[in-house]
Amino acid sequence: MNRIIKSHLQSFQAANGLEDLDQQSSFEHFVNYCVGYRHTGAPFDTQAVTTDDPDAGIDGVICLVDNEIVMTADECEEVFKRSKRNVDAKIIFTQVTTSEGFEKAKLTTFNAGVYDFLQDEPAQPHGSILKECHKLFEVIVKNANKVINGKPECELCYAATGRFNQEVEIVAASKSGQQQLESLNLFSKVSVQFLDADALLRLWLECSQTIKASVDVVGSIPLAKTEKVPEAYLALVGAKAFVEKLLLNEEGDLRVWVFNENVRAFLGEDSQVNADIQKTIKSIDARARFALLNNGVTIVSPDIRVQGGTINLNGFQIVNGCQTSNVLFTNRKILSDDTTIAVKFIEAEDPDVVAEIVRATNKQTKVEDEQFFALEPLVKRIEEFFKSYTQDEQKVYLERRFRQYVGAGVPQLRIFDIKNACRAVSAMFFNRPDLAMRYPNQMFDELREQLFDERIKEIVYYTACLGLYRISLMISSGKLPSNFRRLKWHLLLASRVAVAGKKLPNLASNGIAKYCDSLIKVYSNPNPMAVPGFAHAVEYIKSISGEHRNKLTTKMFVLNMQEEVSKKEEAAKKKE
Repeated sequence: MNRIIKSHLQSFQAANGLEDLDQQSSFEHFVNYCVGYRHTGAPFDTQAVTTDDPDAGIDGVICLVDNEIVMTADECEEVFKRSKRNVDAKIIFTQVTTSEGFEKAKLTTFNAGVYDFLQDEPAQPHGSILKECHKLFEVIVKNANKVINGKPECELCYAATGRFNQEVEIVAASKSGQQQLESLNLFSKVSVQFLDADALLRLWLECSQTIKASVDVVGSIPLAKTEKVPEAYLALVGAKAFVEKLLLNEEGDLRVWVFNENVRAFLGEDSQVNADIQKTIKSIDARARFALLNNGVTIVSPDIRVQGGTINLNGFQIVNGCQTSNVLFTNRKILSDDTTIAVKFIEAEDPDVVAEIVRATNKQTKVEDEQFFALEPLVKRIEEFFKSYTQDEQKVYLERRFRQYVGAGVPQLRIFDIKNACRAVSAMFFNRPDLAMRYPNQMFDELREQLFDERIKEIVYYTACLGLYRISLMISSGKLPSNFRRLKWHLLLASRVAVAGKKLPNLASNGIAKYCDSLIKVYSNPNPMAVPGFAHAVEYIKSISGEHRNKLTTKMFVLNMQEEVSKKEEAAKKKE
């Protein structure tokens, strides 16, 4: 293996608790993470996309729907239930080798495996990940009428650690696989990517480091500075330059991660607002007045430097102007030189200041409460509470701001964004692992008031996240079976009941602190299996691991699970 890639792989293993996996398996996770991150700009669980045996020669399947990585058929159904039409959908297959050369035999096996996967009833045996991904793909096909161009896209990624030299037989093998998939008439586009050491390094650095960008401006004026906003400018930027310098990555794709702090996702070209923006761009008369007719874009960066007519940014986010930016990107080939856009550049690093800017610039139209959850004082208190635990085995981090801990040396497994923190709390303390497992959007609808209650004690969020960290670490390291990935939400609840008892104090009361302390003690143990209660919970979850997913997500099943775990634990204590 290339020594540079090996070094970065080791960093990735340490950050994701994969040190116990062999090099080939870890490298599969590494490549899948890099590929998925390129499209979303957000961390995700590679356990859900990296195949298990039998894998049909496929090392990873990444399904992207509406710029999200969806990991189950149920999640995919939830995305398509949204009112948005013209949804982006793409399925990516990866084949990974630690050798320095691309091998024709492996490519041929991979191509055959992908072709078979796409059949109504695959002939090759599939492991649990491929089975779930096949169900997921069927959901995409079923909802093809809502997909842009009426069909999803497909990408084949071949990864190796050497240099790709356009070897004739390798290119021919990949072309053959591409043509086979095109013949199925399932995709609007089939593309092939060769990821060699240089390409993988570029992708990994984009995952692990802040991205720098520079853009020339037509003109700018400084805005008022404050202690926490040392630099701010209102600038006029050429639309072409805005797209090419700030929105596109080196491969010419949209940097979707620059919108991760924008509370409003792209609504699609068919929304009235975006249709009007596009109409302006296409009008010969109106495009020169674009900066006058459009509200412009707001960019926040922790580091802004101005040199002459160039503004340099480091780790920037577009916090307002997602719709305008996406329409400009879509129409980038027809942008004229006289089309300009007003851009507000604000240097700010303090999360509270950033939150204030996000809130102030996103009040024109309705935004759901949970989208502003990260801006609330409650979350700041929770974040600070997490920091009060300084022992290594107790360190977990709440990420209030996107990419908040990039470059800080914090293992990814220890970082929890607001959504996953809420899923953990819902599963553990609101007895709804069914919602956390399959229906996170429905979870917010049903539990919004409880999750966002200002009176809830911060220790509730900390305990749930620490528990999820410990369980995820045990799954990554192989100490728990890989199929526990989908059952981790149930194990959170089962371990709470087994360790601390079924009777739960009010989450806003002082009594919840003592209750949580007993759980924190167990989750701080590097080997919680040594604790009888936790071990009993694991044994119970193993006994239900074969249950059909639909059964696992019923309220009655969850209630029965709590009763069974409680009875088993009481019986075990009596024997002692």
